Amino acid sequence: MKVFFTFLSVFLVSLNLIGQNSNWKKDTTQIFNHDDSTVIWRYGGVAVSHAFNSPYNSKFMVTDKYRSINNRGMYVSINEPLGVNDTTTVGQAADTQEAHNVFVANHYANFKPNTNFTDVHTSTAEFNFFRGISDSVGFRDGGTLSKAAVLKLSGTFGHNGRNYRNTEFDLLNLRFFTDQTSGNPALIDNFYGIRFEDFRGVNTSMITKGWGIFIKPAILNNFFGGKVGIGTQDVTHALTIDAVSNPLKVKGLATTASPTSILVVNADGEVSKSNLADQVRSFQITNTDATLVDAIEIYIHKGGNATYTLPPASTRTGKTWSISNVGSGTILLNIPFYDGNETRNSIINKSGANKFVLFSDGTYYISIK
Repeated sequence: MKVFFTFLSVFLVSLNLIGQNSNWKKDTTQIFNHDDSTVIWRYGGVAVSHAFNSPYNSKFMVTDKYRSINNRGMYVSINEPLGVNDTTTVGQAADTQEAHNVFVANHYANFKPNTNFTDVHTSTAEFNFFRGISDSVGFRDGGTLSKAAVLKLSGTFGHNGRNYRNTEFDLLNLRFFTDQTSGNPALIDNFYGIRFEDFRGVNTSMITKGWGIFIKPAILNNFFGGKVGIGTQDVTHALTIDAVSNPLKVKGLATTASPTSILVVNADGEVSKSNLADQVRSFQITNTDATLVDAIEIYIHKGGNATYTLPPASTRTGKTWSISNVGSGTILLNIPFYDGNETRNSIINKSGANKFVLFSDGTYYISIK
């Protein structure tokens, strides 16, 4: 009887061991794995943990606690040499069609009709950074981190004495694909390349100073191929600003406290600050007849008798022309203007009566000299 129970115990232990390893499979048919003819995989979840003995709802779960200065939950690397000057284990790309990815995650989302998720419950990947969890569940966080990130991306270009080259390099590359066949019945009401949602919770005052986008290197140019809106979701122009206060602050073009400092735009569209005393006012010198135009602000006549042709006052509402006669003749205007309680249509070359600033109120030209 003792022998029987001993045999039964060994048999049950063997069954248990077999049952524990039954999910692990081996495949020797993989022809693309040139370094190893066997591929091992497992049906079911796997947990690598110091505390949990099952992966719960995860196919693969890794948990750990702070154990050393440099602690990682998981480390994945390809083409990494085993030691200094060890190039025997590093593969070098030899074909333009080769693709090397350290990590690939695919999520094929399929939903029944009328399934409506109101938040981002479905994603290809999720990264969470938790702080301030209650002590009642075992957390004791009260320290200070100078810098922390939910997701950190870095690229290293080392100096190895070789002229390797990237035509383009992106720290983050975003792409959106649609089907190559037109007429796709699917709809996206609003598309966002990068979207920062409103803060959740009621303690937003904990942020002393925050930036939605912060790009520090001064060497970088920032390009926006589409329209840009600031303070508005109704973007109608290349730059649409809905200022929350008036005036709009442009600190780099501050014009000091002097009222003579103004902003000017040159022919290339460059905005800069200048002083009124430095402004070059548009003018034209005439010797004969002339037709006055909007592009000219000041007319100086140095010739004999001449006729100045003005457009109807209704086309010049709120605008002015400055006319000065320093010639030998008289300027005759085709439209009279008001000078005090009189109307006149000539400007003589006599001192004190040879200069007038003509303003249009939309109906008449009026001297406001």
